[in-house]
Amino acid sequence: MRKEITTGSAYEALGFSREEATVFAMRVLLAAEIERYIRRRRMTQLAAAEFFGVSQPRISNVLNGKFQGFTIDLLVKMVSKTGRIPSVSFRRTGVEKRATGERHVA
Repeated sequence: MRKEITTGSAYEALGFSREEATVFAMRVLLAAEIERYIRRRRMTQLAAAEFFGVSQPRISNVLNGKFQGFTIDLLVKMVSKTGRIPSVSFRRTGVEKRATGERHVA
C-alpha cells in the first residue's frame, strides 16, 4: 500500500482536476445540508421527496451519498426550501498564491 500526502482535496487525490474536485465538494456540502434537514425532522423519504419536489429515489440517493446526477442548481434550490440560504466564499489556492508572489506566514 502506497501512502501519499496531498495538499489538495480528496477528489484531487483521486485524480480529478481542481475544477472537478471543487464541484464535487460543493455537491457534498449541499447534499449534507439536505440530509441534516431530513434527519432532524425525522422525515420519511417519501415525505422528503414531496417537500423537496423530487422523487423518492432521488432522496434515497442524497441520503446514501449518491448525488452524481444532481446539479448544483438543483441542490441549491433544495437547500433553499429548508429556509437556509447557501453562501459562497472564495479563498486563494496555493497555485494562485505562488503565481502572485504572495507569501504564507505561519
